Amino acid sequence: MEYKQIWAGGVIDYQSEGYSSQQCPACDYTAPLNRKTQEAFACVSPTCGFWSECRAQNQLKRFLSRPHAPSAHHAVGNRAVPPRRRNEYKGLAIFRAAIRAKPFWRRDIVR
Repeated sequence: MEYKQIWAGGVIDYQSEGYSSQQCPACDYTAPLNRKTQEAFACVSPTCGFWSECRAQNQLKRFLSRPHAPSAHHAVGNRAVPPRRRNEYKGLAIFRAAIRAKPFWRRDIVR
């Protein structure tokens, strides 16, 4: 999906996954006790009391509740490139240049 967004000129927004499984989609209260089991979720906030057994539904609610404004540091020209990938692209260019260069063991061969 990432390469299709880049190819189409779309924007890719990376969201932090930290504590997302412990965050309530209804009130945004985060606590380790919110996860009773891997599938069951029950908010321990005294004002909320949200409860659900569907893990995928909770993930979708949390994802949709977060802001989706494009970040300025993700955009490069009209393409979106995540910050962690910029250096990988530079490294790939250096690697390709090294492959195109003559191998070191053939430089000393006299014909």
